[in-house]
Amino acid sequence: MSLIFAFGGIIGAIIQGFAVGKVLNFISEKNLFFISSILSAIGMAIMSVGSKIIIFFLGLTAFTVGLSFLLPIV
Repeated sequence: MSLIFAFGGIIGAIIQGFAVGKVLNFISEKNLFFISSILSAIGMAIMSVGSKIIIFFLGLTAFTVGLSFLLPIV
């Protein structure tokens, strides 16, 4: 269980630390909000049906990336 939280935290820190500012140079906040909301929802959907650990981590990655872009905007 701790690996799941560590994985999500590391990805979130990298995205929020390095990628948010660079992405906002190309995409408006409104569009980034929409895209990251959709990506978070897709990630949660994948996690809910992921019967294998690799599928679960793919969903977790999508969810964490979407959430990491979403939270600094809100």
